[in-house]
Amino acid sequence: MKSIIPNPRFEGGIPDAQFIREKVPVAEVASALDLEVFDNRMIRCWHPERHHHGDRTPSVGIYRQYNKVKCFGCEGKLLGPIDLVVDVRECTLREAIHWIAQRFAVPSIPKGKQLVKPKGHVARYGYERPIELLLRSGLWAKMSRPAQLLAVVFVELKVEGQRDESWELEISYRALARYSGLKSDASVSKGLNDLAGIGWLQRQRRRTGRSRGPVRETATYIVTPFSDAVRELANATAADLRAAIDEERQMRAEKRAQRTREWRQAKRRWDA
Repeated sequence: MKSIIPNPRFEGGIPDAQFIREKVPVAEVASALDLEVFDNRMIRCWHPERHHHGDRTPSVGIYRQYNKVKCFGCEGKLLGPIDLVVDVRECTLREAIHWIAQRFAVPSIPKGKQLVKPKGHVARYGYERPIELLLRSGLWAKMSRPAQLLAVVFVELKVEGQRDESWELEISYRALARYSGLKSDASVSKGLNDLAGIGWLQRQRRRTGRSRGPVRETATYIVTPFSDAVRELANATAADLRAAIDEERQMRAEKRAQRTREWRQAKRRWDA
């Protein structure tokens, strides 16, 4: 793995926990933990006692775009790179951060530079609008461009009077491309797959009518912008920055305490 380097040092700074959560591939962290990672983007669960037959069929899915994993066999929560190390190694957050920093190319946060909580409104879970939930949780920034464009189309084409929690929309690839500005069926397909992958919509394909040449299909989409899967991912994403800030504060406090101890020890030696 190209990103692994031997024992980096963090003179005058601390490992950037936010970088780890966003940029260190969780699948590579799983491999570094000696977990079984399969080509089909699945991992064998490290808690075999929670599964029938010891998780013979891998149950842990990898959300590569969001850099998280989730075990569907034992109903585990979404885990990023740091949380995965904590769960597998049964260690503290600080120990997990340093464990990753010793094996991957993680930059340090220089002394005096700190993460700042974003200003503005706090996400009002349970009251937000579909796009608002994606934006304020931080999911929007992690979504592919096709998924962003199609999400807007589905929201704007919702028929007045339909429930906000879920609604149906029958539409073709050509119409989705026209409204979204996407240039190819491949881009539309990617956007739909990304939205379906996080539980934002479901597809029910059916053919309508006859046409010469390639058969054109329309599909009914059930849009579920507030599904349990979407909310879980939104909450996990929104919690990442808060966790990174808390972890940074804790590590800075420990460094200050260590410097204070060293200064006192040096002063006692000097006074003696």
